[in-house]
Amino acid sequence: MSKKRILKNSKEYRKRRISNELIEEESLKDLMLNYHKKMQTILSDKEHIKNEMIICINEIVEYFRTYDTFMLLGGIGLRLLDNLPNIEKHFISQIKGQEMNLDENSEVIAEYAMNFGLSLPNESKKVPNENVINELYQYLNDLKNAF
Repeated sequence: MSKKRILKNSKEYRKRRISNELIEEESLKDLMLNYHKKMQTILSDKEHIKNEMIICINEIVEYFRTYDTFMLLGGIGLRLLDNLPNIEKHFISQIKGQEMNLDENSEVIAEYAMNFGLSLPNESKKVPNENVINELYQYLNDLKNAF
């Protein structure tokens, strides 16, 4: 390849790279402006968010006072195990030609559940069913999203 061709290619490459960087910079500015607007909206309504968090916390505490703590933690733990990636799930998803659909929040939600469960006395022996665990999981998820 001639020296002129190499220089021409490198000049074209630099032009393309610079134009791509400018496009990415503009996109980043737009993203930052949108983020700033959303954060202003959220921060302007702090009292509403605080009230929603208090409602979630009270509901979660009520679940742990009503049902056996160990059973609730066990149910949340099973959801965590169901959402951890492993070689078997990967293999099955490859055979089916599908993506692995895993809940990325399950580990954080399990930690939230442990914090609540271990901070409250386990006075109830009432056994929770699947609906109760799903509702508790949803309240914990809502609390996580509020933070």
